[in-house]
Amino acid sequence: MFLADRADVMLGYCSGSAPVMRTVPGLVSVPVPPSVSVGPAYGMVVGPSPVAWRFAVFVMSEAGQGVLAAYGFDPVALAAPPSAAAEGKSP
Repeated sequence: MFLADRADVMLGYCSGSAPVMRTVPGLVSVPVPPSVSVGPAYGMVVGPSPVAWRFAVFVMSEAGQGVLAAYGFDPVALAAPPSAAAEGKSP
């Protein structure tokens, strides 16, 4: 977009700025002020494959969370299962 002179400003993830900055000389990366910054919310959907489930379990494990943290992602926790009271069932 910049090389075609079709954009003056672009919002993007910081993790993707380095390759763009190397490719297009003269670009300047400016962090968004914290007061207007929003973080992405990621989800995970797991298909029926046993390999997919093994991967999902690893991602949610302490080791998997460590890998994500090493790349700047915040740790997450598994959602607690709903309680019987929340489901409208009596104990």
